[in-house]
Amino acid sequence: MINNKIQKLLNIGKHIESELEKATEALTDRVENRFTLGQINQRPPQTTSSTLNNGSKAASLSKMGGDLSTLSAQYALYKTIFGEAAADFFQSANSTFQIEDGMVMVDVVAAHQMDALMGQLDGHGFVATGEYGGVVSGYIPMDTMMAMATSDAMQFMRPAYRPIVQQGTVTNQAKIALKADTASSEFGVTGEGVTVGVLSDSFNNLGGAAFDKISGEMTEVTVLQY
Repeated sequence: MINNKIQKLLNIGKHIESELEKATEALTDRVENRFTLGQINQRPPQTTSSTLNNGSKAASLSKMGGDLSTLSAQYALYKTIFGEAAADFFQSANSTFQIEDGMVMVDVVAAHQMDALMGQLDGHGFVATGEYGGVVSGYIPMDTMMAMATSDAMQFMRPAYRPIVQQGTVTNQAKIALKADTASSEFGVTGEGVTVGVLSDSFNNLGGAAFDKISGEMTEVTVLQY
């Protein structure tokens, strides 16, 4: 019975989220049309507190980027529905986000001094996992990201996406890095029948060479010296 109620609430949340996305798209289209269908006799925009607030919000969204801005809005919707229990129910459609207990892993770049940035981040519940130069990585609560984005100590914030591991028959990163795929398509060559020499201090350290040969990941290898 409880599971059914939870599922109903989740379905309601997804419906509201879908309607919110539709409304946002419609509003975006209206704004774009206003600026593209001609602006004859348009009066110069007047600076008001409202336009200043909108400008500040736009700057914050720019610092966060599209993915985090969307994530922040989606989580805010869940908090409206579930309150403090939002972290227990929230699920992002973007599986590359690293989300734990209402927090998302991000990389944050300092605008000036790292100490100033860390002081601001600590005040917004940030949990650091690593730091290098002017960049710090860690988890930040999804409901404080927007507030943190207004900080002058931060240049920008981006998601620390979950690594996507590619594994399968003849799938490797070296092919793209060495542009072997480009050479193959442009010159019609495959490298078949060509013997190459390789210096390696880790060949078959994990004992997987035999399986790589069976799966087609690797051809016959002649080891000259261990």
